[in-house]
Formats: sequence, structure tokens, C-alpha cells
Amino acid sequence: MKRSVLLRVNGERHEVFIEPNRILLDVLREELVLTGAKEACGTGAHNFPFAKKLGGYEKLRMRKSIDYSTVNIALSVDTGSMGRLVAGSLGAKPFTYEFSSFEELRQVPERVYDDVSPINDITLSPLYRKDIVRVLSEKLIGRVLLDNF
Repeated sequence: MKRSVLLRVNGERHEVFIEPNRILLDVLREELVLTGAKEACGTGAHNFPFAKKLGGYEKLRMRKSIDYSTVNIALSVDTGSMGRLVAGSLGAKPFTYEFSSFEELRQVPERVYDDVSPINDITLSPLYRKDIVRVLSEKLIGRVLLDNF
């Protein structure tokens, strides 16, 4: 039996009617036609079960007509305040930050800012992308925590 589920993706709310056993990645790709969504490991390893409790995604892109992000941030938090923040489109591979408390999570945006060194491969300057990764991280963390706690 399909159920109504409300999702907030890229700051927009979407209502989808899905079966309870659907995987979020499939819903994003098939129902919302967000083809940029990618599967991480596919095993549920790394102490992260498939059924994550809280999370969100933010991205900066040049135009809304294309789905090519210049900076993207994903956050997943379980109800015990453990989780992971991943920053992408900033180098050869994503930057991953695991945390085990909300206090550690609050320090992640500054860690991301210190660690990233974007290459000059698109129209936005590397310095701007370095600055915006901290802004998007703080925005996403605030939104996920305010909406759920």
C-alpha cells in the first residue's frame, strides 16, 4: 500500500506516494527525477544502516536548468546524534566527516573549510567555493537540526 511521504530536497518540499520498502535513492531518481543522486557503498556498512533517520542535501549550481553542482553537502544523523557530513564537487574525491555528538557536528563546517582546496575548473573561483562550502554546511546542519529537534 502506497503512503504519502513529504521530502525536502534542495530546499523544496515534495510529496510522493511510495511503497514503504522503497529506497530513498530510487525515490530521488525515479519520482523526483534527480539523476545526480549517487549510491555510496551499497552495503550498509560503516555503521550506517540503510534506514537513516535524519538528513539533508544542499548544493550550489550555476543554473536551475541543469543538475551540475559546483559545491554539494550531504548530512545524515541518527537519533543518537551520530552521523556523517560529506562535501563534494571540491576536488578529486568527496570529503567525509564523521561525528558522534552534536558538539562535534557544530565543528564540522570549520573543519571542511580548513580542509578543502577547490581546483579552478569552473566559472566560480576556488576561493568562493571554499567560502560557500562552510556556508552550505552551516545552513544544512541548522535546517536538519531545527526541523527535527
